[in-house]
Amino acid sequence: MKSEHYKLKQLLNLYYSGLTTPDDERRLIEMFDAIDELPADMIADRDIVTALHDDVAIDVPDAAADNISLFIDKLARQERRAAAGRKFFAYGGVAASLAIVVSLILFIVKSSTPNPNEITDPQTAYNETERAILMVSESLNKTGAFMNEANHILSKITFIDDSLFEEDDELYDDSIYNELNDGKF
Repeated sequence: MKSEHYKLKQLLNLYYSGLTTPDDERRLIEMFDAIDELPADMIADRDIVTALHDDVAIDVPDAAADNISLFIDKLARQERRAAAGRKFFAYGGVAASLAIVVSLILFIVKSSTPNPNEITDPQTAYNETERAILMVSESLNKTGAFMNEANHILSKITFIDDSLFEEDDELYDDSIYNELNDGKF
């Protein structure tokens, strides 16, 4: 009895490992049928093996093969699209990295060449600043002199009719205001 249980366990291990031949599987089923008192831990194994090897007819619909083929084609298309997207991101990442590297190199090269308008000597910078301030001061002095001359010329000009600049409420006889208000118009 022990030897039969031992052989049965060996065949079960081979069966669950997928290493049995069809003859081994038939012998396994026969051994399950031949043993009257089966240990409790092997009852579930017997039920599984016999259920899998019963001659159960499986009804497969006619369109199942076509549906499976279409589904496989759909999965293949999705995989190609995903692969194309991964390629795009890979190329985009490489392009972005190259752009960053080129930008850094250009920045370093440009910042390393001296600017011809840049003054690095403090004494020269002081002299140039002083010269610029003197130019602004001379320009302001010229503007002040021009303003004085313009005021002097304007003071010499006299207007013939000062009434143009006066505000008075006196009505003149020839005023169009009088004609409009009298209603003669």
